Amino acid sequence: MIESFNGKRLKEARYYNSKSITKLAQDLEVSKQMVSKYENNKSKPGSEIFFRMIQVLKFPKDFFLDRDKVDIQNGGTFYRSLLTSTQKQKAPSRMLAEASTIYRDYLEKYVEFPELSKLNKTDDLVNVDLDSSIGEVEQVARWLRVKWNLGEKPISNMVNLLEQHGFLVVILPKRMEKVDAFGSYRDIDDRKHYTILLAPETSFFREQFSAAHELGHWLLHANTWDPQELTNNEYRKMEKQANNFAAAFLLPEHSFRQTVNSYDTLNSIFEKKKYWFVAGSAIVHRMRELGVINDNQYIKYYKQISYRGYRKQEPYDNDFKFKTPTALEMGTKMIVNNKVVNANDIPDNISREYGVRYPNQMLTNLASLPDNYFDHTEGKVVSLSMKPYKFER
Repeated sequence: MIESFNGKRLKEARYYNSKSITKLAQDLEVSKQMVSKYENNKSKPGSEIFFRMIQVLKFPKDFFLDRDKVDIQNGGTFYRSLLTSTQKQKAPSRMLAEASTIYRDYLEKYVEFPELSKLNKTDDLVNVDLDSSIGEVEQVARWLRVKWNLGEKPISNMVNLLEQHGFLVVILPKRMEKVDAFGSYRDIDDRKHYTILLAPETSFFREQFSAAHELGHWLLHANTWDPQELTNNEYRKMEKQANNFAAAFLLPEHSFRQTVNSYDTLNSIFEKKKYWFVAGSAIVHRMRELGVINDNQYIKYYKQISYRGYRKQEPYDNDFKFKTPTALEMGTKMIVNNKVVNANDIPDNISREYGVRYPNQMLTNLASLPDNYFDHTEGKVVSLSMKPYKFER
Protein backbone atom coordinates (compact mmCIF):
# COMPACT_ATOMS: atom_id res chain seq x y z
CA MET A 1 0.00 0.00 0.00
CA ILE A 2 1.10 3.57 -0.76
CA GLU A 3 0.40 4.96 2.71
CA SER A 4 0.99 8.64 1.86
CA PHE A 5 -1.35 8.54 -1.16
CA ASN A 6 -3.50 11.69 -1.52
CA GLY A 7 -6.90 10.76 -2.95
CA LYS A 8 -7.87 14.38 -3.61
CA ARG A 9 -5.01 14.61 -6.09
CA LEU A 10 -6.22 11.53 -7.95
CA LYS A 11 -9.56 13.21 -8.58
CA GLU A 12 -7.79 16.37 -9.78
CA ALA A 13 -5.61 14.38 -12.20
CA ARG A 14 -8.63 12.42 -13.43
CA TYR A 15 -10.59 15.61 -14.10
CA TYR A 16 -7.59 17.21 -15.79
CA ASN A 17 -7.44 14.25 -18.18
CA SER A 18 -11.24 14.43 -18.72
CA LYS A 19 -11.70 10.85 -17.58
CA SER A 20 -14.81 9.49 -15.94
CA ILE A 21 -14.51 7.15 -12.97
CA THR A 22 -15.66 4.35 -15.27
CA LYS A 23 -12.93 5.06 -17.84
CA LEU A 24 -10.20 5.36 -15.22
CA ALA A 25 -11.35 2.14 -13.58
CA GLN A 26 -11.04 0.39 -16.94
CA ASP A 27 -7.56 1.83 -17.47
CA LEU A 28 -6.43 0.74 -14.01
CA GLU A 29 -8.24 -2.61 -14.25
CA VAL A 30 -10.08 -2.05 -10.96
CA SER A 31 -13.72 -1.45 -10.08
CA LYS A 32 -15.42 1.96 -10.12
CA GLN A 33 -16.04 1.54 -6.41
CA MET A 34 -12.31 1.13 -5.80
CA VAL A 35 -11.47 4.30 -7.73
CA SER A 36 -14.03 6.14 -5.62
CA LYS A 37 -12.43 4.77 -2.46
CA TYR A 38 -9.01 5.92 -3.63
CA GLU A 39 -10.31 9.42 -4.32
CA ASN A 40 -12.04 9.67 -0.96
CA ASN A 41 -9.02 8.29 0.96
CA LYS A 42 -10.98 5.24 2.08
CA SER A 43 -8.44 2.93 0.49
CA LYS A 44 -4.83 3.14 -0.71
CA PRO A 45 -3.61 1.68 -4.01
CA GLY A 46 -0.90 -0.94 -4.13
CA SER A 47 2.39 -0.28 -5.89
CA GLU A 48 1.29 -1.85 -9.18
CA ILE A 49 -1.95 0.17 -9.38
CA PHE A 50 -0.14 3.32 -8.26
CA PHE A 51 2.43 3.19 -11.04
CA ARG A 52 -0.31 2.41 -13.54
CA MET A 53 -2.01 5.65 -12.39
CA ILE A 54 1.18 7.56 -13.13
CA GLN A 55 1.40 6.08 -16.62
CA VAL A 56 -2.29 6.57 -17.43
CA LEU A 57 -2.71 10.11 -16.04
CA LYS A 58 0.82 11.33 -16.86
CA PHE A 59 1.34 13.05 -13.54
CA PRO A 60 4.56 12.59 -11.52
CA LYS A 61 4.36 10.28 -8.52
CA ASP A 62 4.98 13.12 -6.04
CA PHE A 63 1.81 14.85 -7.23
CA PHE A 64 -0.17 12.00 -5.68
CA LEU A 65 1.92 11.93 -2.48
CA ASP A 66 2.28 15.63 -1.60
CA ARG A 67 0.12 17.65 0.77
CA ASP A 68 -0.67 21.34 0.31
CA LYS A 69 1.85 23.54 2.13
CA VAL A 70 0.17 26.88 1.49
CA ASP A 71 -3.31 28.22 2.08
CA ILE A 72 -4.99 29.09 -1.23
CA GLN A 73 -8.27 30.99 -1.12
CA ASN A 74 -10.43 31.48 -4.23
CA GLY A 75 -12.34 34.75 -4.19
CA GLY A 76 -15.08 33.53 -6.56
CA THR A 77 -14.73 32.69 -10.23
CA PHE A 78 -16.36 34.81 -12.94
CA TYR A 79 -16.98 32.62 -15.98
CA ARG A 80 -17.82 34.19 -19.33
CA SER A 81 -21.05 32.21 -19.13
CA LEU A 82 -22.36 30.28 -16.16
CA LEU A 83 -24.40 27.85 -18.19
CA THR A 84 -22.37 26.72 -21.21
CA SER A 85 -19.88 24.40 -19.46
CA THR A 86 -20.42 21.61 -16.96
CA GLN A 87 -18.54 21.48 -13.67
CA LYS A 88 -16.62 18.48 -15.00
CA GLN A 89 -15.55 20.47 -18.07
CA LYS A 90 -14.46 23.38 -15.87
CA ALA A 91 -12.40 21.28 -13.44
CA PRO A 92 -9.24 21.02 -15.64
CA SER A 93 -9.23 24.78 -16.21
CA ARG A 94 -9.54 25.40 -12.47
CA MET A 95 -6.45 23.26 -11.93
CA LEU A 96 -4.59 25.32 -14.54
CA ALA A 97 -5.70 28.52 -12.81
CA GLU A 98 -4.31 27.30 -9.50
CA ALA A 99 -1.12 25.92 -11.06
CA SER A 100 -0.42 29.17 -12.91
CA THR A 101 -1.05 31.22 -9.77
CA ILE A 102 1.36 29.06 -7.77
CA TYR A 103 3.90 29.33 -10.58
CA ARG A 104 3.60 33.13 -10.61
CA ASP A 105 3.82 33.27 -6.81
CA TYR A 106 7.02 31.20 -6.95
CA LEU A 107 8.61 33.48 -9.56
CA GLU A 108 7.76 36.54 -7.49
CA LYS A 109 10.33 35.42 -4.94
CA TYR A 110 12.98 36.43 -7.47
CA VAL A 111 11.35 38.71 -10.04
CA GLU A 112 9.57 42.01 -9.52
CA PHE A 113 6.45 41.83 -11.68
CA PRO A 114 4.12 44.79 -12.24
CA GLU A 115 1.95 45.20 -9.17
CA LEU A 116 -1.73 44.34 -9.57
CA SER A 117 -3.60 47.59 -10.14
CA LYS A 118 -5.16 48.95 -7.00
CA LEU A 119 -8.09 51.19 -7.80
CA ASN A 120 -10.26 53.02 -5.35
CA LYS A 121 -13.24 50.69 -5.29
CA THR A 122 -15.12 53.13 -3.02
CA ASP A 123 -15.09 55.73 -5.80
CA ASP A 124 -18.65 56.42 -6.96
CA LEU A 125 -17.59 55.68 -10.51
CA VAL A 126 -16.85 52.06 -9.64
CA ASN A 127 -19.86 51.39 -7.45
CA VAL A 128 -22.01 49.77 -10.12
CA ASP A 129 -24.79 47.40 -9.11
CA LEU A 130 -26.47 44.81 -11.32
CA ASP A 131 -29.26 47.24 -12.24
CA SER A 132 -26.93 50.07 -13.28
CA SER A 133 -27.52 51.56 -16.72
CA ILE A 134 -25.32 51.17 -19.79
CA GLY A 135 -24.40 54.83 -19.35
CA GLU A 136 -23.03 54.16 -15.87
CA VAL A 137 -20.95 51.25 -17.15
CA GLU A 138 -19.75 53.49 -19.98
CA GLN A 139 -18.63 56.04 -17.40
CA VAL A 140 -16.59 53.38 -15.59
CA ALA A 141 -14.83 52.42 -18.85
CA ARG A 142 -13.89 56.07 -19.46
CA TRP A 143 -12.71 56.38 -15.86
CA LEU A 144 -10.38 53.39 -16.21
CA ARG A 145 -8.91 54.71 -19.45
CA VAL A 146 -8.04 57.91 -17.58
CA LYS A 147 -6.56 55.99 -14.64
CA TRP A 148 -4.39 53.95 -16.99
CA ASN A 149 -3.43 56.94 -19.17
CA LEU A 150 -4.85 55.35 -22.33
CA GLY A 151 -6.59 58.39 -23.72
CA GLU A 152 -9.03 57.35 -26.47
CA LYS A 153 -6.55 55.54 -28.69
CA PRO A 154 -7.14 51.95 -29.92
CA ILE A 155 -5.75 49.11 -27.78
CA SER A 156 -3.70 46.80 -29.99
CA ASN A 157 -2.91 44.14 -27.37
CA MET A 158 -5.29 43.58 -24.47
CA VAL A 159 -3.26 40.64 -23.16
CA ASN A 160 -0.17 42.82 -22.88
CA LEU A 161 -2.16 45.62 -21.26
CA LEU A 162 -3.46 43.27 -18.59
CA GLU A 163 0.03 41.95 -17.86
CA GLN A 164 1.37 45.50 -17.61
CA HIS A 165 -1.14 46.10 -14.82
CA GLY A 166 -0.24 43.00 -12.83
CA PHE A 167 -2.82 40.49 -14.01
CA LEU A 168 -1.77 36.89 -14.56
CA VAL A 169 -3.05 35.87 -17.99
CA VAL A 170 -3.06 32.31 -19.33
CA ILE A 171 -4.47 30.93 -22.58
CA LEU A 172 -6.35 27.66 -22.15
CA PRO A 173 -5.28 24.77 -24.40
CA LYS A 174 -7.48 24.06 -27.42
CA ARG A 175 -8.69 20.80 -25.93
CA MET A 176 -10.55 22.94 -23.35
CA GLU A 177 -12.41 24.94 -25.98
CA LYS A 178 -15.75 24.14 -24.33
CA VAL A 179 -14.72 26.18 -21.27
CA ASP A 180 -15.40 29.90 -21.32
CA ALA A 181 -12.89 32.52 -20.29
CA PHE A 182 -12.90 33.31 -16.58
CA GLY A 183 -11.11 35.28 -13.93
CA SER A 184 -10.79 35.16 -10.16
CA TYR A 185 -8.81 36.39 -7.19
CA ARG A 186 -6.58 33.80 -5.57
CA ASP A 187 -4.79 34.48 -2.30
CA ILE A 188 -1.74 32.37 -1.45
CA ASP A 189 -0.88 32.89 2.22
CA ASP A 190 -2.46 36.38 1.92
CA ARG A 191 -0.53 37.23 -1.25
CA LYS A 192 -3.19 38.40 -3.71
CA HIS A 193 -3.27 37.47 -7.41
CA TYR A 194 -5.92 37.98 -10.06
CA THR A 195 -5.76 35.22 -12.66
CA ILE A 196 -7.48 35.46 -16.05
CA LEU A 197 -7.71 32.37 -18.23
CA LEU A 198 -8.79 33.06 -21.78
CA ALA A 199 -10.51 30.37 -23.78
CA PRO A 200 -9.21 29.55 -27.28
CA GLU A 201 -10.98 32.05 -29.55
CA THR A 202 -11.62 31.92 -33.29
CA SER A 203 -9.66 35.12 -33.93
CA PHE A 204 -7.35 37.70 -32.37
CA PHE A 205 -10.22 40.19 -32.49
CA ARG A 206 -12.46 37.98 -30.38
CA GLU A 207 -9.57 37.39 -27.99
CA GLN A 208 -9.38 41.16 -27.53
CA PHE A 209 -13.03 41.39 -26.55
CA SER A 210 -12.82 38.37 -24.27
CA ALA A 211 -9.86 39.88 -22.39
CA ALA A 212 -11.69 43.21 -22.01
CA HIS A 213 -14.77 41.34 -20.80
CA GLU A 214 -12.75 39.69 -18.02
CA LEU A 215 -11.26 43.07 -17.12
CA GLY A 216 -14.83 44.29 -16.74
CA HIS A 217 -15.62 41.51 -14.27
CA TRP A 218 -12.56 42.43 -12.20
CA LEU A 219 -13.46 46.10 -12.08
CA LEU A 220 -17.23 45.85 -11.72
CA HIS A 221 -17.84 42.64 -9.84
CA ALA A 222 -14.82 41.07 -8.10
CA ASN A 223 -14.75 41.63 -4.33
CA THR A 224 -18.37 42.76 -4.59
CA TRP A 225 -20.36 39.77 -5.80
CA ASP A 226 -20.04 36.06 -5.16
CA PRO A 227 -20.89 34.57 -8.58
CA GLN A 228 -21.91 31.27 -6.99
CA GLU A 229 -24.69 33.01 -5.04
CA LEU A 230 -26.26 34.82 -8.00
CA THR A 231 -29.42 33.64 -9.70
CA ASN A 232 -29.29 32.86 -13.42
CA ASN A 233 -31.02 36.16 -14.15
CA GLU A 234 -28.53 38.09 -11.99
CA TYR A 235 -25.64 36.30 -13.66
CA ARG A 236 -26.95 37.27 -17.09
CA LYS A 237 -27.13 40.91 -15.96
CA MET A 238 -23.52 40.67 -14.77
CA GLU A 239 -22.43 39.17 -18.11
CA LYS A 240 -24.23 41.91 -20.02
CA GLN A 241 -22.45 44.54 -17.93
CA ALA A 242 -19.07 42.96 -18.66
CA ASN A 243 -19.91 42.96 -22.38
CA ASN A 244 -21.00 46.60 -22.25
CA PHE A 245 -17.80 47.50 -20.41
CA ALA A 246 -15.65 45.68 -22.99
CA ALA A 247 -17.34 47.51 -25.88
CA ALA A 248 -17.00 50.91 -24.20
CA PHE A 249 -13.40 50.26 -23.16
CA LEU A 250 -12.23 49.03 -26.56
CA LEU A 251 -14.33 51.50 -28.60
CA PRO A 252 -14.38 54.77 -26.59
CA GLU A 253 -17.39 56.84 -27.61
CA HIS A 254 -15.88 60.16 -28.68
CA SER A 255 -13.06 58.87 -30.90
CA PHE A 256 -15.11 55.91 -32.15
CA ARG A 257 -17.88 58.20 -33.40
CA GLN A 258 -15.33 60.06 -35.51
CA THR A 259 -14.48 56.88 -37.43
CA VAL A 260 -17.96 55.55 -38.26
CA ASN A 261 -21.00 56.79 -40.19
CA SER A 262 -24.54 55.63 -40.76
CA TYR A 263 -23.77 55.22 -44.48
CA ASP A 264 -20.77 52.90 -43.95
CA THR A 265 -20.88 49.76 -46.04
CA LEU A 266 -20.24 46.42 -44.38
CA ASN A 267 -16.89 46.24 -46.17
CA SER A 268 -15.82 49.62 -44.79
CA ILE A 269 -16.89 48.55 -41.30
CA PHE A 270 -14.68 45.47 -41.49
CA GLU A 271 -11.82 47.68 -42.67
CA LYS A 272 -12.09 49.49 -39.32
CA LYS A 273 -11.12 46.26 -37.55
CA LYS A 274 -7.54 47.00 -38.56
CA TYR A 275 -7.68 50.32 -36.71
CA TRP A 276 -9.71 49.41 -33.61
CA PHE A 277 -8.52 45.78 -33.21
CA VAL A 278 -12.09 44.67 -32.51
CA ALA A 279 -14.33 42.26 -34.45
CA GLY A 280 -16.56 43.76 -37.14
CA SER A 281 -19.68 42.39 -35.46
CA ALA A 282 -18.72 44.20 -32.24
CA ILE A 283 -18.24 47.43 -34.22
CA VAL A 284 -21.73 47.08 -35.71
CA HIS A 285 -23.20 46.41 -32.27
CA ARG A 286 -21.43 49.46 -30.83
CA MET A 287 -22.71 51.65 -33.69
CA ARG A 288 -26.28 50.74 -32.80
CA GLU A 289 -25.62 51.17 -29.07
CA LEU A 290 -24.40 54.72 -29.65
CA GLY A 291 -27.23 55.55 -32.06
CA VAL A 292 -24.97 55.87 -35.11
CA ILE A 293 -27.30 53.41 -36.85
CA ASN A 294 -30.91 52.55 -36.11
CA ASP A 295 -32.42 49.13 -35.50
CA ASN A 296 -33.35 48.63 -39.15
CA GLN A 297 -29.79 49.34 -40.29
CA TYR A 298 -28.47 47.04 -37.58
CA ILE A 299 -30.69 44.20 -38.81
CA LYS A 300 -29.62 44.87 -42.39
CA TYR A 301 -25.93 44.63 -41.44
CA TYR A 302 -26.46 41.39 -39.55
CA LYS A 303 -28.37 39.82 -42.42
CA GLN A 304 -25.38 40.60 -44.64
CA ILE A 305 -23.01 39.14 -42.03
CA SER A 306 -25.02 35.91 -41.95
CA TYR A 307 -25.41 35.75 -45.73
CA ARG A 308 -21.65 36.13 -46.26
CA GLY A 309 -20.82 33.52 -43.62
CA TYR A 310 -19.05 36.02 -41.39
CA ARG A 311 -20.49 34.74 -38.13
CA LYS A 312 -17.76 32.11 -37.91
CA GLN A 313 -14.95 33.94 -39.64
CA GLU A 314 -14.70 37.58 -40.63
CA PRO A 315 -12.46 39.34 -43.15
CA TYR A 316 -8.92 39.95 -41.87
CA ASP A 317 -9.21 37.35 -39.10
CA ASN A 318 -6.30 35.42 -40.60
CA ASP A 319 -4.14 38.53 -40.94
CA PHE A 320 -3.70 39.07 -37.21
CA LYS A 321 -2.01 36.60 -34.88
CA PHE A 322 -3.32 35.72 -31.45
CA LYS A 323 -1.52 37.45 -28.59
CA THR A 324 0.30 35.23 -26.11
CA PRO A 325 0.99 36.14 -22.47
CA THR A 326 4.70 36.61 -21.79
CA ALA A 327 5.05 37.29 -18.05
CA LEU A 328 5.61 33.69 -16.90
CA GLU A 329 7.93 33.00 -19.82
CA MET A 330 10.01 36.12 -19.27
CA GLY A 331 10.13 35.65 -15.51
CA THR A 332 11.29 32.04 -15.88
CA LYS A 333 13.95 32.83 -18.45
CA MET A 334 15.17 35.75 -16.36
CA ILE A 335 16.01 33.64 -13.31
CA VAL A 336 17.35 30.74 -15.41
CA ASN A 337 19.48 32.80 -17.79
CA ASN A 338 20.93 34.78 -14.88
CA LYS A 339 21.72 31.47 -13.16
CA VAL A 340 19.57 32.18 -10.11
CA VAL A 341 17.87 28.77 -10.40
CA ASN A 342 18.44 25.76 -12.65
CA ALA A 343 15.57 25.22 -15.05
CA ASN A 344 15.21 21.56 -14.09
CA ASP A 345 14.98 22.50 -10.38
CA ILE A 346 11.91 24.73 -10.76
CA PRO A 347 9.19 22.00 -10.70
CA ASP A 348 10.90 20.37 -7.68
CA ASN A 349 11.22 23.72 -5.91
CA ILE A 350 7.52 24.37 -6.40
CA SER A 351 6.78 20.91 -5.03
CA ARG A 352 8.95 21.48 -1.97
CA GLU A 353 7.59 24.96 -1.21
CA TYR A 354 3.92 24.55 -2.16
CA GLY A 355 3.33 20.83 -1.75
CA VAL A 356 2.28 20.08 -5.32
CA ARG A 357 4.45 18.53 -8.06
CA TYR A 358 2.97 19.44 -11.42
CA PRO A 359 3.98 17.68 -14.66
CA ASN A 360 6.84 19.47 -16.39
CA GLN A 361 4.79 19.70 -19.58
CA MET A 362 1.96 21.49 -17.79
CA LEU A 363 4.35 24.17 -16.53
CA THR A 364 6.03 24.62 -19.90
CA ASN A 365 2.63 25.03 -21.55
CA LEU A 366 1.51 27.58 -18.96
CA ALA A 367 4.62 29.67 -19.57
CA SER A 368 4.78 29.10 -23.36
CA LEU A 369 8.25 27.58 -22.93
CA PRO A 370 9.85 25.04 -25.28
CA ASP A 371 9.09 21.37 -24.68
CA ASN A 372 11.53 19.71 -22.27
CA TYR A 373 12.62 23.14 -20.96
CA PHE A 374 12.66 21.84 -17.39
CA ASP A 375 14.55 18.68 -18.32
CA HIS A 376 17.91 20.42 -18.85
CA THR A 377 20.37 22.01 -16.46
CA GLU A 378 20.98 25.68 -17.19
CA GLY A 379 23.98 26.42 -14.98
CA LYS A 380 25.19 26.60 -11.42
CA VAL A 381 22.75 27.91 -8.81
CA VAL A 382 23.78 31.05 -6.93
CA SER A 383 22.43 32.56 -3.72
CA LEU A 384 18.64 32.85 -3.67
CA SER A 385 18.81 35.89 -1.40
CA MET A 386 20.13 38.12 -4.17
CA LYS A 387 18.27 41.30 -5.14
CA PRO A 388 15.17 40.42 -7.19
CA TYR A 389 15.22 41.13 -10.90
CA LYS A 390 12.67 43.61 -12.11
CA PHE A 391 10.18 42.45 -14.73
CA GLU A 392 9.76 45.30 -17.19
CA ARG A 393 7.44 45.62 -20.17
